[in-house]
Amino acid sequence: EKFFHTLFLHKGEYVYLAGSRIKNSDGVPELQILICFNRPEDAVLTYKKRWEIETTFRAMKSSGFNIEDTHMRDMDRIARLVAMVCMALVWAYLVGEHK
Repeated sequence: EKFFHTLFLHKGEYVYLAGSRIKNSDGVPELQILICFNRPEDAVLTYKKRWEIETTFRAMKSSGFNIEDTHMRDMDRIARLVAMVCMALVWAYLVGEHK
């Protein structure tokens, strides 16, 4: 990971740049550049955490779980469903790791 501790002017705002190489879905490394207002070291870590959450929600919406298709409105039922889907996601992930 590479961080620039110099402020850059971007569209009238002073920002920092943070860059790292990540592998795309084909396993090919790509350059990822983040524009941030705070410490660039924190931006990369925060983005990684956020991406994990986004990936989890995408899996819950698709990948066979289709959680949105339930059309539930009762919060207790939704909470139980989300908990069960999370457990199923973890199980599927662990099974996939062992293969």
